[in-house]
Amino acid sequence: MYEEIRKEMKEKTDKKELKGDFLFDVEREKKRQKGLPQGAAPDFGRAIRSLLKEKKMNELRLAELSGVHEKSIRSIENHSTMNPSFDTLERIAAGLGLALQDFIAFAWAGYRGNRYRTQPSERWILNYEIEKGFSIHVFSPPAMSRRDFFVGVVTVLADKKLNYWKFPGTNAKACIQPWDGKIVFAYHGMNWKEQEEVLANQTLYFDPSIPHSFENPSASSVRMLLVTHPSLF
Repeated sequence: MYEEIRKEMKEKTDKKELKGDFLFDVEREKKRQKGLPQGAAPDFGRAIRSLLKEKKMNELRLAELSGVHEKSIRSIENHSTMNPSFDTLERIAAGLGLALQDFIAFAWAGYRGNRYRTQPSERWILNYEIEKGFSIHVFSPPAMSRRDFFVGVVTVLADKKLNYWKFPGTNAKACIQPWDGKIVFAYHGMNWKEQEEVLANQTLYFDPSIPHSFENPSASSVRMLLVTHPSLF
């Protein structure tokens, strides 16, 4: 089922179905990341610009304090130099009045792939209530790397069982937390089943690569938080 959900979300993204509750403009995100270092990397250029502004300094003054040539500093700022040497970073950090560790941490915080804030208008619902008895309200944007994760709220209709869920691939992690009722979680195979009840506000962490199911035995719908790593799409 995870693969089916992933496929539908990818199709919606690729077709740019920006209707109703669609949450994420991929083109906007690509433009937002344009000019930034590609992949997961500390953004030393942004760190230098931000700290210079904060300290009311310019590149020339930083060059005087650090012993790093002004041209080299500007090259890091505009991302022409993507991998400055350890010695260069240490001297720039000292010129900015920071320990090297703090400067690197600040640069990691500046990498935009480390955070993304969605707005209420940037969410959508995948509705399988008629054919499968559940729906998913998606809160997370499409993954930009394998470091990203999926966050959604699954609504399981009364007396429904979501059979044979299995996350594609290995080394996956997931958790559920029912919000307003009980969910019966079960690992299962052809001739065996291991199950347990997860009550409201309890959290169950599990390996989603093992076939499993979710069941709502009550007479009313139950919402549960679902988090997976890596992301579903």
